[in-house]
Amino acid sequence: MSILKFKKGKAAEIAQQLLSEAQNSEPKITEDLHNIAAQTETELKGLKAKFKSEKSLIRKLTDISEKYQIPLEKVARKINDTLRYTYTLNAEN
Repeated sequence: MSILKFKKGKAAEIAQQLLSEAQNSEPKITEDLHNIAAQTETELKGLKAKFKSEKSLIRKLTDISEKYQIPLEKVARKINDTLRYTYTLNAEN
């Protein structure tokens, strides 16, 4: 097995773990952010795309690991956009 194939396999494993953790946390986070939106007259947008795709996570993990020559596990600890949200604000507010 080539090193690249091994690294992509390991990145896929880590990406799945990151997504699993995000999916477990998502309901409470989304509820809290909806409450904040209601209190601040903002709106949450793009909720269908709130999870980064597995393919995108794998690419991000491998790209950063290769660029900075650091282990995938260390890169994973710095990933903070597996679950992401967008607020919009009406310009009149």
